Amino acid sequence: MSGTTQGMVQISAADLKHQRDLLALYDKVWNDPDAGETVRRTSKKYAPNLSIPDEHPVVVAARKEVGTLAEKVTGLEAILTEFKTRSEQERSEAALRKQLGEVQDKFRLTDDGMAKTIEIMQQRQLADPEAAALLYRESLPKTPPVSATSRIFDTKADMFGTTFQDAKWEKLHTDEPGFFADVVAEVFAEMPV
Repeated sequence: MSGTTQGMVQISAADLKHQRDLLALYDKVWNDPDAGETVRRTSKKYAPNLSIPDEHPVVVAARKEVGTLAEKVTGLEAILTEFKTRSEQERSEAALRKQLGEVQDKFRLTDDGMAKTIEIMQQRQLADPEAAALLYRESLPKTPPVSATSRIFDTKADMFGTTFQDAKWEKLHTDEPGFFADVVAEVFAEMPV
């Protein structure tokens, strides 16, 4: 028996338990989703003959396909983002054009007046076209107010005999047939024979 015990190494129970704990820990780290790949690649570096399950040709092909699809998805996301941005800009431009058209109709602005309104919007950084149109209209020269008196009648006209009493006009209201007889006689008296 002494011949067979020479080649054997005696391991204590504590050392055996310690080695099992280390193997269990290594197994946990090996399969860890975050650190596992790094541990497997490092292990492959120190033991090149080590077979790692991730190196299977199907897994490599699948990862390559997933990488290609991920690139396509990233490209499609970029296109979708650009499309959303462009459509939002078009919607806001259409809304602004509609507002500008409504303001032009409301304030009866010419194309030149609208150009000046847009210029005011840009200079003062106004988002409201109506406010810019009001500012434009305020900047226009004011027309002088029309006077209360008329240039045709500088004095008070007594068109119906209401400012002073006139016997001739009073007869129109009190004796209408007599008034018309007097007017006809007057007209015939002025006519040459």
